[in-house]
Amino acid sequence: MDTFHFEQLLCDYEKAFDIFITVHDELGQLRGLAEQNPLIGRHLHKHPYCKHLRNKREGELLCTQNCVSRINSIFNSNEQLRTYTLCCWKGICEVITTIRYDGVRMLTLFAGTFRQADNECPLSDEKSQRFYDSLPILTEDREKQLHRVLYTLGLSLMALLRNSESAKVPSYLSSRQGYIKNFIRHNAHNSGCSLHKLAHELCLSVSRSGHMVKEECGENFHDLLMRERIERAKQLLLTTDLQLEQIAERTGFQSGSYFSRIFHQKEGISPGRYRRRAWNKISNLPKV
Repeated sequence: MDTFHFEQLLCDYEKAFDIFITVHDELGQLRGLAEQNPLIGRHLHKHPYCKHLRNKREGELLCTQNCVSRINSIFNSNEQLRTYTLCCWKGICEVITTIRYDGVRMLTLFAGTFRQADNECPLSDEKSQRFYDSLPILTEDREKQLHRVLYTLGLSLMALLRNSESAKVPSYLSSRQGYIKNFIRHNAHNSGCSLHKLAHELCLSVSRSGHMVKEECGENFHDLLMRERIERAKQLLLTTDLQLEQIAERTGFQSGSYFSRIFHQKEGISPGRYRRRAWNKISNLPKV
């Protein structure tokens, strides 16, 4: 199965379970053909009630605060936590599952949209009331069922990502080149990723490791690392509503300002302009 068919699988699950599924790619790993996100639009919650008021600045900020910042805080404060159920400022209740690899949160999947029994709509306008009253109630059995569904889907998507990464390394590459590139892929999100740590892994001196990276990959370690981080940042700019500081943190940059400077240096455009230009292109694509 490839990521295109995975999108079809998500649609099948949505129809079968009468839900909407959202996928947050935490490290910008989802890269399909031409380095484009194969699950475009999946980072946004698609239920009509989720869309309601999101086009207003205040609503957009509240949605980002709830489904990005608040989720990050919950899962980052407890690395053992795998599932969660969250109610947002609109009273929407969603089942959430996170997928980790080597202790790092790679994917966060949401299934919704529900309301809780005996709760009232926190919004006062008539349209919100109608939306809220039409939502199904999240039962305990339904919650457990959806946690299992999301976890299975998340593991499947991670397997696709891992296979895709392996396929990117041609068989003719030396084992040393493959090791170097895998080291960068697995550690780029960590701001402490360095040539010194690679040298320690290889049991070589820093100087010898630097020469070996140049010989095997045609570039120095810093350039390889920055390229990987920038590619991940580009995906997060395209597929999330994360602020620049949050993207910088997730992609291994020490600060938002340093991230912006390196991004502009490598891409010839600021991260903000890149995001706006990318979304303009997506909005102008023909509807299928």
